[in-house]
Amino acid sequence: MTSVTISSDAVKEAVDEILADAQAGEKAEAEEEVVEESPVEETAVEESTSTDETATAKYVPDEYTVTKETPFSTIVVKLTFSKDAITDAVITSEAVEGSQDMLTDETRKALADGILAAQGSDIDAITSVTISSDAVKEAVDELMAKARS
Repeated sequence: MTSVTISSDAVKEAVDEILADAQAGEKAEAEEEVVEESPVEETAVEESTSTDETATAKYVPDEYTVTKETPFSTIVVKLTFSKDAITDAVITSEAVEGSQDMLTDETRKALADGILAAQGSDIDAITSVTISSDAVKEAVDELMAKARS
């Protein structure tokens, strides 16, 4: 948009010159200056539009996976992205040796469904598995950052 501002300033200057030249009797020369400024402004607007079109993709479509460790489990979060959305979320977990995996099939599904609905990590932690829920949220944030690059 900076180039549009510069072009707008140039148009304003040209108009001021036209008015000054018209008063001095040099109207023909001033009209040529306006013709020179018009193509520059159109080009700047076209460049701005093409930049907006390429900026529409939010993510690089692919499947991304990250692993998180908690005192209770090793949690794997796998997210699939289209160019503008999280299209699938799969959470698996396994107990750390000497511990019990706090995530059940039901809680893993609830977290995955929440991620899809929120399109991110802005989900409620599940009571009794707060540490694991927080690990899943951190994983989602990391995966979204990866998918944006």
